[in-house]
Amino acid sequence: MSGDGEINVLLRGQSNAQIFAGNGIYEVEQQLEAQLGVKVNILAEYGTDTSTIHSGTAFLDWDTDGEQASLIRYLDAKPAAVRDNPTITVWMHNEYEQKGSASEEQWLNEVRADAALVRDALGQTAETTPTCLFRFHTIMGRIGNGSRAWRSSPPIPPSMLQ
Repeated sequence: MSGDGEINVLLRGQSNAQIFAGNGIYEVEQQLEAQLGVKVNILAEYGTDTSTIHSGTAFLDWDTDGEQASLIRYLDAKPAAVRDNPTITVWMHNEYEQKGSASEEQWLNEVRADAALVRDALGQTAETTPTCLFRFHTIMGRIGNGSRAWRSSPPIPPSMLQ
């Protein structure tokens, strides 16, 4: 593993992640670079067959509906020097899954399987690829600067995702 002054932030999720990708992730990138003194590579894409973000989809179906395959194509296309960096996955889960009848354990099992898939695609371990999963709910309407506001439940501890 190189980790030579670079880290990756892999943005995953549904519509809230897509909104964040267009309205905030690069500010986070700049702040992380300033605070950590390392280059931060944002890994995020939507609307293509190599997306990391899939708006309007059911996460529990990602393994059968092609979204996970899309992620793997995205990661496989990255140069080895990028895949080799420690990678923090920021998972912005939203309210879409509340429409289903899956239990919390079923949902966490899918998240664990997805995290393992990312680790395998990067050739890394849980120690270098932590997942930070937030449950976001869009607050309807817009705030002064045109951005949406989000409310987040506390993040799920990474130890639950291994």
